[in-house]
Amino acid sequence: MCALNLDIGSFEKRIAKLYADWEDLNSQLHDVESIIVPAGKVDSVYGKTLSLHMWLFGYELQDTVIVFNKQSMIVLCGKKKLDFLHPLENRHFGNRTVVLIPRNPADKDKAGLKKAS
Repeated sequence: MCALNLDIGSFEKRIAKLYADWEDLNSQLHDVESIIVPAGKVDSVYGKTLSLHMWLFGYELQDTVIVFNKQSMIVLCGKKKLDFLHPLENRHFGNRTVVLIPRNPADKDKAGLKKAS
């Protein structure tokens, strides 16, 4: 089985486009403080969450919570997804960073969700 690789160049272009639209004064998103994108174990194959994952990463990331705010993209996920997203950690995309937080089912992700907020 081959390891999945994240296309960082495509991610950079797409995350820049998402934030550019967010900052556009005419955008419906302009006044939004943060965007939260949760993904459970099962999502419709036509779902918006799956579409966003495929567009940004090229893969679906189940059991993941992504929080976009004006300064960063925060991802709460399990070990395999952390390994996949690791090349993005602490990198700067414009003036924003990607923060990866490991899930902890033992505390029902309370600590991770607190960090993400």
